[in-house]
Amino acid sequence: MIHPNSYLPIEKVWENLSEDPAHFIDVRSPSEFALDHIPGAINLPVLNDREREIVGTIYKEDSGKAKRLGARLISANISKILIDIESIYLKDKDSGVRSPRFLIYCWRGGMRSGSLYTVMEMIGYRVQLLDKGYKSYRSWVNSYLQDGYLPEFLVLHGPSGSGKTEILERFSQKSIPVLNLESLANHKGSVLGRHISEGQPSQKFFETKLVEVLRRFQNEKFLWIEGESRKIGSLTLPPRIYEGIQNGKKFWVEISREERAKRLAKEYNFPPDVIRPRIELIKRYMKSEVYEEIVKELDSNQYESVAGLLLKEYYDPLYLSLKNKYSHGAWNLGGESIEDLIEELEAIYMDFLPEKNQLINKGYSDE
Repeated sequence: MIHPNSYLPIEKVWENLSEDPAHFIDVRSPSEFALDHIPGAINLPVLNDREREIVGTIYKEDSGKAKRLGARLISANISKILIDIESIYLKDKDSGVRSPRFLIYCWRGGMRSGSLYTVMEMIGYRVQLLDKGYKSYRSWVNSYLQDGYLPEFLVLHGPSGSGKTEILERFSQKSIPVLNLESLANHKGSVLGRHISEGQPSQKFFETKLVEVLRRFQNEKFLWIEGESRKIGSLTLPPRIYEGIQNGKKFWVEISREERAKRLAKEYNFPPDVIRPRIELIKRYMKSEVYEEIVKELDSNQYESVAGLLLKEYYDPLYLSLKNKYSHGAWNLGGESIEDLIEELEAIYMDFLPEKNQLINKGYSDE
């Protein structure tokens, strides 16, 4: 029987983590882990996907038989898991950690996590169980997205190629609070910018990563973000995030089309066989002679020319309606380069802060 004090409520998990770190051990199957997990968790499944499927199928017909089979499979797997646990433990000890701590969870805090906990506790590891398992964590994420503190959003809008993502990245390097939605969603807004190496995370893991970032800025008044629609690829923004974008302070940033074409050509220098299918997706929105010219330039590897034509004939007309919508009542900033925009935006941001020292204390200075 596991003592009630061995269960740690999700609300208590984050307390003193910096002073007393814990290794989150997720014993669910690999497919469950891939769908969503606590950030930083290590997946050491006591049942793999196939084993879990077999046990679940038998359970529908004979729960007792399923439990006995599950126990045998879990026991065999735990013997291998302990090798990984010991490796983590010894690495911590070698690094000077006096008392390594492990926090185990499964789907709802049942047999899977309880089995590994029991063995580890008997051996003498410092170990705890997440009360009610992953389900309690998921409930906590939902609650945070609905009711947790959100800084006021400072929202970047502007035509394609103006460097909105780079501005956010540069701000982040200076410890200025940033929520980079495209990075978290693994997706670029334009047809050319769609990631080709990896898919997007699940909706649940996207929300997990959102909360992880937002929690870092619980004491901040403002947070820089790029203007987005409700959908980022296949993912949907939580309602409060989308509302925050709509209601935040807006900044329209823009550099010359020539400079934007150079930036896009450099950023999206994919082979023609990768770019061509993407351009075909928007072919119906362009005149046939324009499309043919784009293809001709693409076949000649004239990427800057391709980018310029796409901006002139497709993207800029789309952004014109957005400019009419967002530039009214917004800060309208233009420049020859992204450096000009960053300088202006930083100056405005500093004016927003109650005290300039708030940034200086975080390592930022004008020097």
